[in-house]
Amino acid sequence: MTNEPYIAFFEKQLDRANYWLAYAEAKNAAIIALNIAIVAAFISASFTYNLYRVAGSLLFIASVVSLISFWPFLASVIIPRRKNKLAENYIYFGDIALVDNKESYIDFIVDSYFSGRQIKECDRKLVSDFASEIIYNSRLATGKFFFSRVALILDLIALLLVIVQFLVCA
Repeated sequence: MTNEPYIAFFEKQLDRANYWLAYAEAKNAAIIALNIAIVAAFISASFTYNLYRVAGSLLFIASVVSLISFWPFLASVIIPRRKNKLAENYIYFGDIALVDNKESYIDFIVDSYFSGRQIKECDRKLVSDFASEIIYNSRLATGKFFFSRVALILDLIALLLVIVQFLVCA
C-alpha cells in the first residue's frame, strides 16, 4: 500500500463513516430495548386505561420502525440521488450522503484538502473504492438516523400520553 496522504485521508474518512453507522445502529438498538422494557412494564402492571394502551401501541410501532433500520441494504454501486441541497462539508456523513457520485467526491476532496494534487494512477482504484464505501455507508447512516428520529418522535408522543393519563388519574 502507498504512503500517500490522500490514501490516509480516505481511510480515516471511511473509519468516520463506519463510526456514524455503528452509532446509528446503537441508537436504534437502545430505542428497541427501552420500548420493549416499557411495554413489558405496562403489560405486567395491567394498565387498563386507553391512553396507556395507545402509548404502548406507539412504543411497539416505534420499536418496529427501529427494527426496520436493521434491514440489510447491500450494494456495490452508488445510485445517483436527487438532492434538495448541496453538500457543504465533505467530512460530515450527512453531507457526504448527498454526493451524486464518487468522482465528484474525490475531486472535491483533492481540490479542497490537497491543493489539486493529482492522485497517482496506481492509487486511483483504491481511492475510488474508498470513496464508494464512504458515500454508501454515509447514506446507510443517514437512513438509520432517519428511522431513529421517527421512532423517537413516536416515543415522545407515547410519553406525553402517559403523562396526560397520569395527570388525569391523579
